[in-house]
Parts: sequence; C-alpha cells; structure tokens
Amino acid sequence: MIVGVVPAAGHAERLSGLIGGSKELVPVHGRPVIDGLLDLLHFADEARVVVRPAKRDLIEHLRRRATVVEGEPRTVAESIALGLEGLRDDDVVLVGFPDTLFGPPDAFERLVDGLRGPHEAVLGAFTFAEPSRSDVLELDGQTVVHVHVRPQEPSSNMVWGCLAARRRALQEIDRYGEPGLLLDELARAGKVAAVRFAGELVDLGTPEALAAVR
Repeated sequence: MIVGVVPAAGHAERLSGLIGGSKELVPVHGRPVIDGLLDLLHFADEARVVVRPAKRDLIEHLRRRATVVEGEPRTVAESIALGLEGLRDDDVVLVGFPDTLFGPPDAFERLVDGLRGPHEAVLGAFTFAEPSRSDVLELDGQTVVHVHVRPQEPSSNMVWGCLAARRRALQEIDRYGEPGLLLDELARAGKVAAVRFAGELVDLGTPEALAAVR
C-alpha cells in the first residue's frame, strides 16, 4: 500500500495578517497551493492530510480529495506520526509539504522506484534559495551521507523537499524534534538515497516568498 502523508497542522505565524485563512489554500496560478501537492500524490492508494480542527476552511476543501486526520500535533514530526497510524511496516509512505512548490509531475513515482536494496528512505533533492531555513543534504553520488538540520552556515544549497520511505523507517519519528534528525540517523546507517530534481524548491512559508509567488 502507498499512502501520502501531508503535515498541514501548522499555525503559519510568519504569515499572520497576510492571508485570510489557512496558508495551504493560498492561490497559486488560480488554485490552492495544496492542490498541486495532491496532484503529485495522485497514484497513492490514499492521501492523508493532518490538520488542526480549527482549520475548518482547509478541512472542508480537503473532503473532496483526501482523508482528513484531525489532531493537535506540536511539531511536524508529530504531525507525520499521526498520519502513519494503522499502516503496516512494509507500506510505502510519501511525505510532502503543503506550502511548497516543486516538480516534476512524476517526482514521487521516481522516489518510490529508488526504494530498493538497503535504502529505507529516498529523498527528493532540490536547490533552495535559503538553505539555512531547511535541511541541507550531504551526498556521495545518490547516497545521502548526512542531513544537516537548518545549519547556520550551509555547505551547499541542496535540500530535501519530499520523501518516500517504508513505514518501519519512520517508526519513532515523533520522538524527534525535526524529521531531518531521524533522516540523518538513517543516512549515517546507509539507509537513505536521494533523487536530484531540476528546478528550485519554492517554500511559501515567509512573507517574501508569498509575495514573490503572488
């Protein structure tokens, strides 16, 4: 079984006053930004979006396209963990973030194709204009050697923006403050690969990025 998990329970504090509702519904090219991610997850058996109960506008929008998992996770890692409930160890989990823009259309299919051999997780690698706000990848060919979580002095602008993983690899993700900390542990054990994609990852989480897309 292949299941998409989208953590969308954040508060969007940096965008306070700039948007009229949930940031996942900000229109990009005439459509809510989250719809682009759900399009990329089209081949999954199920798409689960983890949402705080207060985000009623987003919940109503999602009922047509995804399974809504309501909860009050404190972190992104806890949000992902909520979306994993009930899955088997061998199930494939696809994780993408609802306020980002990336491609190509078959990005997740290509990540799933890389889940072979010792690799328990495959990361989508993109260039990113502000790598200190993300998790920077240290690569050896297609193998991820380290995942540096929000480094103050990034060694490159290559970050991960989406992933495919076996459910068992994410078993204790809620124990980590950031998903990247678990991914780094898996990488140091030789269990993480990367697929490099052309183009830049766009994150709408800041006022500047939101203004640029608008």
